[in-house]
Amino acid sequence: MTINLTLERPLTNLDVRVVGVGGAGCSALRSLGDFLPDDTRFLGIDTGTGTDSVRNFAEFIQVGDGFGSGGDAVAAAELFVDSDGPGEYGKAVTEFVTGADVVIIVAGLGRGSGSGIAPLVAHIAHDSGALTLAAVNLPFEFEGRFRTQSAVQALEILRNAVDTVIVTSNNDLLNPVRAPGSMSLVDAFKEADRKVSNSVSTVVSALAVSADKFGEVRRSLSQSGSGKSIVLLASSHGLHGGKYAVIRAFEGLSSGGIDTSGGCVARSVVVHIEGGIGMSSGQVQETIAVAMARTGGRADMHVTTVRDVALGPQIRVTLILTGIDPSQDLNSSGKLRPYRKINSDAHSVQPAELQSRGAVPVERYAPLPVRRRGPMLLSAG
Repeated sequence: MTINLTLERPLTNLDVRVVGVGGAGCSALRSLGDFLPDDTRFLGIDTGTGTDSVRNFAEFIQVGDGFGSGGDAVAAAELFVDSDGPGEYGKAVTEFVTGADVVIIVAGLGRGSGSGIAPLVAHIAHDSGALTLAAVNLPFEFEGRFRTQSAVQALEILRNAVDTVIVTSNNDLLNPVRAPGSMSLVDAFKEADRKVSNSVSTVVSALAVSADKFGEVRRSLSQSGSGKSIVLLASSHGLHGGKYAVIRAFEGLSSGGIDTSGGCVARSVVVHIEGGIGMSSGQVQETIAVAMARTGGRADMHVTTVRDVALGPQIRVTLILTGIDPSQDLNSSGKLRPYRKINSDAHSVQPAELQSRGAVPVERYAPLPVRRRGPMLLSAG
């Protein structure tokens, strides 16, 4: 296991290009424009009207006549390629990705364009020699069995075409633990875009640290093998906000077909920690310790930190787990028992209260830091 903590000058010449495929992918591009460096290049691809919303800031490829593929992934793929080769659309994608260090493909799976075209774009990007990642959303359960099956099939093809697939499940957005109360469908789709944007910006932050770190993270992500990948997000505040944010991120989720409530074994973990001016090295170390305990203790940990004064006492943690082996269960191995669910105000729950509820104390794995002086500020990563 290695831990790589970001404290270096960012790599400013990292060439990142993002391809949004389908309506959901093009929608996510609009959010990503606020998260990624100004020199990031964007490309939108859709068989319907998705490219209309990105034409003022991104390159675009309109596949077909703009009336979509009727939700048929096979029909979308047939529109994209010619019978005798990749065709003009494939050549345009090849031109766009040539010379890139990193290509990120963003798509919603389950409909025609995302499920049908995203895997084709992934093959082209990977063949170009770039580190190729895919960040995808799985459909809501209420969208029907057909879309779910289409999404699962496309996901398996993507996993064979790229270095890493980051999966977010829209169903998690409606989890009462994660989203107390009711959430409108419009808000749910906005939250899905935000989650994808957060995960993509986290990966870019980890890769852009330095040339050496780019090589380390690239090796770690590309060697995740056939294991699955997921992204977890949560926030909390207070002296132990990072710790409780990690607990909440894992709590009660089944993301991308993986039950994370009791922890899961991963080969590589990217941990992105955002905090206000008071974020200390002790808080970061505590956050890492809890993340290590929840992921088996042997993963390559790539940690980046960003200070945002606007966050105040809040700490926001994004975890990207790759190379997950669902057959390895932390509970059955005896390394870690699951935490009981805590309420949505997790930041207010203190260790004594956790123990009174019968939960395994975090301190067993991550001793609480003792503040003897003012916080030590970390360099922004």
